[in-house]
Amino acid sequence: MEIGERIWVEYRSTHSATTTVTVLGKGVLDNGDTVPNKVYTLAIGNVTMSELRIPLYRSYQDSVTGLATITTSQQTAVTMAVVRR
Repeated sequence: MEIGERIWVEYRSTHSATTTVTVLGKGVLDNGDTVPNKVYTLAIGNVTMSELRIPLYRSYQDSVTGLATITTSQQTAVTMAVVRR
């Protein structure tokens, strides 16, 4: 997904288990190391909907595609949207 200032991804879950959301580190730090992956936990949402907002910093930008890559541990009962403000 697109990255930059004032852009974030919002996840919502109604699932009965937690969901792991991982933003893959694609950028390069000043010392030459790859930016580490950032892992978030989307809480159990089966009683009330659980929400998680993740800012899409430039450090997550893939130098080839110009985009960020995000994975989730499950897709059932989980929705997402990319939001620009």
